Amino acid sequence: MKVSLFRIVLMLLCITSIAVNAQEKVVENSGKKPKWIGTTMPETIIVTADAPDMMEARNKCMELVKQEIVNSVAVNINSSSFSSKTQTSFNEHHALKTEYSSEIKTIAARLPFISGISVSDAETYWERIYVKKEKKYFYRFHLKYPYPEITKKKLIFEFEKNDEEKSLQLEKLKSEYNNVNSVEEIGSRIVELRALAEYFFDDVRKSETALLIKQYNELYSQITVQTLNNTPGEYSCVLILQDKVISCSKLPLLKSDYVTNLSVSRNVSDKSFTVKYDYKGCEPDDPNTVEMVFHLGNKKMKHEFRFDISGYTADIKVTGFVNVFAKQKDEEIWGYEVEMNLLAGGGSDFSINEMSLQLNEFNNPITIVSNRDTVKQGKGHFKFSAISENQLTYKKGNLAKGYIKLKNNKTGNVETIEFTRPYKLTVN
Repeated sequence: MKVSLFRIVLMLLCITSIAVNAQEKVVENSGKKPKWIGTTMPETIIVTADAPDMMEARNKCMELVKQEIVNSVAVNINSSSFSSKTQTSFNEHHALKTEYSSEIKTIAARLPFISGISVSDAETYWERIYVKKEKKYFYRFHLKYPYPEITKKKLIFEFEKNDEEKSLQLEKLKSEYNNVNSVEEIGSRIVELRALAEYFFDDVRKSETALLIKQYNELYSQITVQTLNNTPGEYSCVLILQDKVISCSKLPLLKSDYVTNLSVSRNVSDKSFTVKYDYKGCEPDDPNTVEMVFHLGNKKMKHEFRFDISGYTADIKVTGFVNVFAKQKDEEIWGYEVEMNLLAGGGSDFSINEMSLQLNEFNNPITIVSNRDTVKQGKGHFKFSAISENQLTYKKGNLAKGYIKLKNNKTGNVETIEFTRPYKLTVN
């Protein structure tokens, strides 16, 4: 009974095949039909594909060849992810390989040999067929590609070697985590890790890579700024990570509401940044801050420093009356003395270089080169004298205008302060 049933099924298949063949007619071909069509041969891949266009049918065959080669590599892989990286039984091991099969095939398809497969290395045969029932034509392409065992072993070796190199690359990036020399190094290592995360097909290495990417990204938040120098007009600092100075090729952005002419430069030798600025016009009571914005990967780090201008700017004022004592002879002034009070702010340490004073009664200003009188914090009384010719005009005035040139004893800079004060003129 079973034999009879088998014969019936076989007869039906034959009848169906004959019926299909009766509907198809070969109207054109590339030559004598090879005997290898429809067979299997050792160390050879034989495929067939149909398409409305001959080139499309040929390309389908080539894809089938590549797929066959990739499959043969994938089922023979002995990746480290299935051995040292996992602890499984035989059945679990088999299931794991099945689970990762599609991803292994994707990776195997990137091997240089796969991309180098060419139809010129194959034997081909094609037919143009007419289908009577549907009244249409299509091409059937047959392709025979040599695939010796030595080539398969080479591909498997190539895959496993590449896989091992990826594992070693991951281990190297893990070992270098505590040895970062620059901000750019963090970014380049994250790029490497993302490429590895895309490559790894096993959960063990995928999770290790994801964790390491997270840890490297967190390094940006651990970077701090250490001040090296902070004097009015110049500030220098370095970036610190894990108690170590690191470099950054990108200059920070600068912002301040108090200073002008802001600029920043990078010193390659000590990896420091130097900010220079003009603090003229700043008041000691102002916040006097400068903001630096560092771009670290996809994060921004703001650092603000404050500078103290006490003792660095001429916080000096002329107070009270300016007393001028002139010595007259024959309508001309041959000598005079000037007395005035100066009020100096905190931290002042200046020497008076020169003073000039213009009075309505004198046709020329009084100019005195001083004996380097020192102005310190607080109120001081100063007396200057000189011999000079000047003529009285007898034009009365009540305000004296002038300037004092001061040398900063800390920095050596010379500043000029102008003043307008009431005065008293006494002529002897």
